[in-house]
Amino acid sequence: MKKLYPFLFSLILSFLFHQSNAQIVSFSFAGSNGDENTWPSATEAAGILPSSISRGTGISATANADRFNSKNWTTAATLDVNDYIEFTITPRPGYSVSLSTIALQHQRSVTGPKSFVIRTNFDGFASDATNVVNIPDVNANQSSTFTFSTPITTTAPLNVRIYAYNAEAATGTWGPGESTDGNDIVLSGTFLLLPVKFVNVSAFWNGQAVDIKWTNATESDVLHYVIERSGNGQLFTELTKVYPAANNGRQADYRSLDLHPLSKTNYYRIKAIETNGQVLYSKIVKVDASLSAASMGLYPNPVRSGSQIMLQLNGVKEGAYEIKIYNAIAQLVHHEKITVNGISSTQGISLGHWKKGVYVAEVTGTQRMQQQFIIQ
Repeated sequence: MKKLYPFLFSLILSFLFHQSNAQIVSFSFAGSNGDENTWPSATEAAGILPSSISRGTGISATANADRFNSKNWTTAATLDVNDYIEFTITPRPGYSVSLSTIALQHQRSVTGPKSFVIRTNFDGFASDATNVVNIPDVNANQSSTFTFSTPITTTAPLNVRIYAYNAEAATGTWGPGESTDGNDIVLSGTFLLLPVKFVNVSAFWNGQAVDIKWTNATESDVLHYVIERSGNGQLFTELTKVYPAANNGRQADYRSLDLHPLSKTNYYRIKAIETNGQVLYSKIVKVDASLSAASMGLYPNPVRSGSQIMLQLNGVKEGAYEIKIYNAIAQLVHHEKITVNGISSTQGISLGHWKKGVYVAEVTGTQRMQQQFIIQ
């Protein structure tokens, strides 16, 4: 296989204003040739955060080739859950992305995989989100289109995995690229003007129940909210429904109790279903209902510059706390005050476009804790 061109994303988006006249805007993302693990900030779309690009544990890079020209694809007629490439579509605060199709420019070697499908983290990568694409048994550039069976609309990060299987030999290679028209992957969908803008999503263990709170800063056209819970942060089930308070375009605050949480870790997210059928998700918050000793955690870790990291506090006393973040040379880069209302709570921290490297988060109050995290 020839050397891959830079990994290039183009997201074709239309801004919907609940009117018939939608403005079409096109964006492009380009990775570095030979080291395609992210797209540079200079080519970000206005509503999309940068994404890392990764490979499943079942495949490996072809020697002396770009990182996504990969081998060891399964020869089975069904996919192997470890054989994929993955990237993340993360809407910026105030934006919602709805994806309907993904067009892929790719090339296989004569013994590479011939079948492909896309799955997402919205169901824990458990089922196919698109049609299966089977390509001809030739060593040539291919153009394939994947259509989502149901368009995915989200304000939360969407992890997308392209699975490849049905290889003629494990030594066969495959990867996106070799595009002569400038795009390796084209994501087609829409940016939506949000009737739902989730802010202040939090959850904490008060010793008897998990107290879940959230705010919709611009509530309108909401049919109802669904509180969803998960034990692993991937497979979510409905916990309860909450109906909108006003739907007048203004801020609306909500609170709900989970009286019977899981015995250990609980993940929560809020799903808003609009009157037009659109579905939007909040960020995910985590609560551990079993911990009593004081501790703190940060996730995701590593985290992307310019995104958000979640601070998990467990077994701490109620009261006022300060959060300070220091860079590798001990400079203070972030400082905020928070109020902890329960034994276990989650707090989102918005990171600036800081340099890659090691940082230290320090929490002080009635207790003092520190933890390192990495920005990549």
